[in-house]
Amino acid sequence: MEGKRINGPYKHGDKWRLVVTYPDRSQVVESYATKAQAIAVRDAAREQIEGRTVNRALDEYELSQRDRGLASSSIRMQRFLFDKLLKLDENGHRPLTWLTPKRAEDLYTAMRTCAAVASHHVGLTIAKQWGRWLTRRGWLSSNPFAEVRPVGRANRGKPQLRVDESRKLIAVCLAENTPASIGVATALLLGVRSSEVWRRVCRDLDDGGRLYWIDVGKTRGSRRHLEVPEMLRPALLALAEGRPGDARLFGDAATNAKWLRHHTRRLCLKAGVPVVPPHGLRGTHTTLARSAGVTAHVVAAQLGHSSTATTEAHYIAPGTSQRAEQRTVLTVLAGGIT
Repeated sequence: MEGKRINGPYKHGDKWRLVVTYPDRSQVVESYATKAQAIAVRDAAREQIEGRTVNRALDEYELSQRDRGLASSSIRMQRFLFDKLLKLDENGHRPLTWLTPKRAEDLYTAMRTCAAVASHHVGLTIAKQWGRWLTRRGWLSSNPFAEVRPVGRANRGKPQLRVDESRKLIAVCLAENTPASIGVATALLLGVRSSEVWRRVCRDLDDGGRLYWIDVGKTRGSRRHLEVPEMLRPALLALAEGRPGDARLFGDAATNAKWLRHHTRRLCLKAGVPVVPPHGLRGTHTTLARSAGVTAHVVAAQLGHSSTATTEAHYIAPGTSQRAEQRTVLTVLAGGIT
């Protein structure tokens, strides 16, 4: 109803009240046993009165992200950043049309005062993506974040190891030869994400230890199988030997990202190299491969194609480029490991 408002909840004795105000300024007071009940009624009424709310639009956006195959961890991180940017406790109940370009600019300015540069840059990026999605759905006539510009310079990339430092870390990992140390070596030698280490089960090590299967990852593009370097195969095979296919490859302790982060730090200190996070090992892998000149042009030339687009679109199976990188990384690193 045009002009109708609902406010509250307000504490009243042992109950919680909502105040409904009508266009003629008459009011009705409704009482609920719990605050949660009152909030649920209020939000539902506001959505009916005002149209789709910010929270509801975010919920539906998350559903579309899940349908696209985005990992739950990435969706949770997005929601965290949306909360920081949009102040959902205060504004989640508001109608989507409340989100104007001026308010979008003000929200980003406020986020900059309480978040690192990298965080508010990423927050703005996902907000722009959400805004484009809203306009495609026809829920907003324009993207409120379209003209908001990122401010500040973020530190680029994760800390990485040099070649000699990488050799030292791998040597320490293989010498220790524990599930955790082999997990850290796997992250570096295969260039995989943290979750692509600790989530692996024994059956993911295939073909006599030659293949490392990743069926589920951050996105649909994460599904691939990678070639295991010869120096790593015996250790991985030993971890899987005699164990059920659904047992965790790196042991029962490998249940979350904290496990790999802790042991990466521990082993970096043990090797006497700079401490980097697991993602820094992945970045190290990629940097070493690229610096050694691994490109799709090599594969295209071997197949006789004039362009890499044809090769990559139709001839390279998932994981092939990564396996080429791994072989090059192994060549670079193996020269200093005995």
